[in-house]
Amino acid sequence: MDIISRRQFVGATAGTIALLALNNQAFAKSEPVQGWETRRQVNPAIDNMRVVCAVNPAMITKAPTSWEMEQQNEVISVEQVDRTLDAMAVTLSQKTNPGDAWATIFQKPQDKTWSAVKVAIKVNCNSKNNGRLAVISKVCRQLNALGVPMANIIIYDGRSNAKGNYARFVNKGLPEGVIVSDANKALGGMTKIALPWHKTDTYACTADIANGKIDIIVNVANNKGCDPNFGKATLTLKNHAGTFNPLPLHFGGGMDYLLAFNKSRAIMGDKTPRQQLCIVDSLWGMVKGPFGVPEKQLDRLVMGTFAPSVDYLTATKIREPLLGATHNQITRFLTDFGYETKEAGDFIMASV
Repeated sequence: MDIISRRQFVGATAGTIALLALNNQAFAKSEPVQGWETRRQVNPAIDNMRVVCAVNPAMITKAPTSWEMEQQNEVISVEQVDRTLDAMAVTLSQKTNPGDAWATIFQKPQDKTWSAVKVAIKVNCNSKNNGRLAVISKVCRQLNALGVPMANIIIYDGRSNAKGNYARFVNKGLPEGVIVSDANKALGGMTKIALPWHKTDTYACTADIANGKIDIIVNVANNKGCDPNFGKATLTLKNHAGTFNPLPLHFGGGMDYLLAFNKSRAIMGDKTPRQQLCIVDSLWGMVKGPFGVPEKQLDRLVMGTFAPSVDYLTATKIREPLLGATHNQITRFLTDFGYETKEAGDFIMASV
């Protein structure tokens, strides 16, 4: 099992740390962008700054008896989560019905049929605050309704191993036929790629994400805190630390590394955007993290097509006022992608 803990970070040898140390100035020197072009629209029909939030207390039927996966998922109303996500998709896409809404959100490469499209759903398996089955299942079923075979949908967390959390729920909360990867084994293991703004180094990345074998990425994150070196929030941007090697975040890379891998071709794609939907499962939230258990019931889901705006609004409109969390550097979630913070505005609330 490919799991990296805080103890392993702290226990790294001086030699290892030296090898992992990054030159922040090198990150700051802009190279021709691979994957991201300033203010590029992820979805031509949906503005990058359009982020939808829904509040629905009926999604949670009662307090869980523990924070094990079985207990936290048995108190979730699948029907209410489905209803909420459909309403959010309609609001995000500005269509009149869920079928048209989901068909607007997801885009396939022009040279492929839906039956040939391959999808990776990135989940966060640190701590006991993991993406709820109902949320992930809904995404799988909507992709399948477009024509994507369940066997072409892979749920993964490259560093913390989704298989340990989710495999036992296939056909028991997750659709029959979906693949749950043992770390990144179902996605070709790891390879090395260059990142924008670093001239010499290459970085470990989940292979089939890096090499383009995956057509669509769906990012399902949770509402957690994290290290102040990269904003004190673990949301959709930080979620891809499990797609890449997370160690440089802690040994010199910080926010520069976090934003670099989120601008990479691996995540952003080329002609057809690769990461097409970002969801923050904010049914519960945590001030600290990423390890630990949920601290407060929030009854919320957040959805958008552009991770920086999804994270900025989740941090400023949910984490700060409702959890009392504080953040730093998060203006860079927008400014490093060419936006001003005033452009983020506020959530668009879905009517549930």
